[in-house]
Amino acid sequence: MTREIKFKAFYKPLNIMLQPGQIESINFETKVLGVYLDIDGKGFHKLRMSDFEMLPYTGLKDREGKDVYEGDIVTLTVPDQDFVIQGNGYMDNGVHKGFSLKGEVKFLYSCWFIDEGGGKGGPLNFEDGQTLEIHSNIYENPDLLEVSP
Repeated sequence: MTREIKFKAFYKPLNIMLQPGQIESINFETKVLGVYLDIDGKGFHKLRMSDFEMLPYTGLKDREGKDVYEGDIVTLTVPDQDFVIQGNGYMDNGVHKGFSLKGEVKFLYSCWFIDEGGGKGGPLNFEDGQTLEIHSNIYENPDLLEVSP
C-alpha cells in the first residue's frame, strides 16, 4: 500500500495557505517552489522555499473526508478505550472509558503525533470507532491551541 505524497504550504510573506493543487513543482536543489498564486495580476510564480512552511499530508482523513496535514489542529476522540488517571498497571486509580486529544499534528518519534503542548499528547493512531475532526491549522488560527484560564 502506498501513501499519496502531497503538501500544503503556508506562504509567510502574505500569511496565506496554499492548497496542493496550487503547488506545481518543488525543486529541492534550487530551493524554489512553482506555485499558482495571484500576485500583481500574475498567476504562476517561482518563489523561495524559505518563504514557505511545507506541510506534508499524513495519509489520514477526518470524519468529513478532509485530508489531514502536519500543522492541522485536530481532536481525536477514542470512545471505548480505557485510560488510567493515576497508576502503574498493577494498582490503578481513576480508570475511565474513552478520552480525546486536541492539539497540533506533528511528525515526532517516527510517527504522526497529536501535540497537546506542555509535554502532553499521543500518537495519531486513527482506527474504526474513533473520530478525528480538523478545526483549523496553527498558521491561520494559532489561538485555538491556547489554554483557557
